[in-house]
Amino acid sequence: MTEKSNFPGLDDPQTLEQDTKASDLDGEAAFERPQMSIVEHIQKDAQSLRRAVTLLSHGSIALVAALHIGATTVLTGIVFARPFPYPFMYPLMGILLLSLLGIRTIAVLTKKRATAIRALVTNVIMHAFFLYVLLDQIPARTVVMKGLVERPDQWILLVPIGMYIATMIGTVVHGLLAGYLAKRPAVKVDLEIEPKAK
Repeated sequence: MTEKSNFPGLDDPQTLEQDTKASDLDGEAAFERPQMSIVEHIQKDAQSLRRAVTLLSHGSIALVAALHIGATTVLTGIVFARPFPYPFMYPLMGILLLSLLGIRTIAVLTKKRATAIRALVTNVIMHAFFLYVLLDQIPARTVVMKGLVERPDQWILLVPIGMYIATMIGTVVHGLLAGYLAKRPAVKVDLEIEPKAK
């Protein structure tokens, strides 16, 4: 007489086969779960990076606009308080440069990359020209107001000049960030794990 095992189902071949298949499936599931978790982490990190770059891009353009408005305001106060011929020229030039910055911002937001690049180049060139004009106004000279006036060195112009330089740097940084976002659309990582053939 054959003795029965103390472990139920141990002597049953069908039960053994089912247990083996169940064990294999559990092993595959345990193998698949970490891989799917890695995919989710990659997608989450990619989305977080894109959001960070987008926020930095928007923040940089807001900072550029604030710096530009501040520089033009300071410059306007200087040229109207001191002997500068044709003082209206300076704030008008600042408004023109701010308009170019606005055109470029709209081009970036509407994803017109060629227009945005042209506006960026134009903005940098115009800023460089305006900075040259301001630097030329620093040394002492005789100026014509209602009469001839000896104007001393205007080192105070270095304040708006520094702000305009920061504006140019911020504009270039924003251009690089906008280019990065344009070249890298939303990242989607699709990793399918094919089930083993049964």
